[in-house]
Amino acid sequence: MQPSVYRRTPIPRNYWGVAGLGYTLNIEPMVAKLHTLILVASLSLPSPQATSKEHETALAMQKVRTAKTVYFDDQTRTRSKAGDNASAELKKWNRYKIVDDRTKADLILLFSLHKYEGGYEVHPGGPTGATNIHGQCQEGMATDYVQTEPAQAGFLTAIDPKTGDALWSDSHQWGGLLTGFDSVGIRLVKKFKKQVK
Repeated sequence: MQPSVYRRTPIPRNYWGVAGLGYTLNIEPMVAKLHTLILVASLSLPSPQATSKEHETALAMQKVRTAKTVYFDDQTRTRSKAGDNASAELKKWNRYKIVDDRTKADLILLFSLHKYEGGYEVHPGGPTGATNIHGQCQEGMATDYVQTEPAQAGFLTAIDPKTGDALWSDSHQWGGLLTGFDSVGIRLVKKFKKQVK
């Protein structure tokens, strides 16, 4: 019997052979490159959490940009003119109609000495303000006394009056001799303007 031209030679595990041609191809380096490519591609994709957070921020800023009326709530309760200066800067900007009734505002700008933690409620014909830990509504966000110690920072928060959610917030160190003792409100309104544009 004559030997066959085609011999069956065992092909190693990581090789791919072209039948009848006698060629074999090592596919291991290609598989490794493919795995690396898939890993790099999966790491470069944004995570669902990041995409969700960006989407929430975009929706919040859309609400801020489409608002027509704003209620400015100065809760700093200090002897400085920072709240008056912030209100004047907001009026000078002339983007929003400033209203005196919180229930008629599309947006509430809360100027305070503390970071907003939520709970701002607007009730037509009833009390307006924050809820305490027992779920009772309190008038305003701060106590009724005038603060006498120096403030550390001012906070400006744009609040959706329907939900009480903070749509935008920022803080700034309270001014001093060089920057102006009452400049914190103006600086926060200017930060807000940059975000809204």
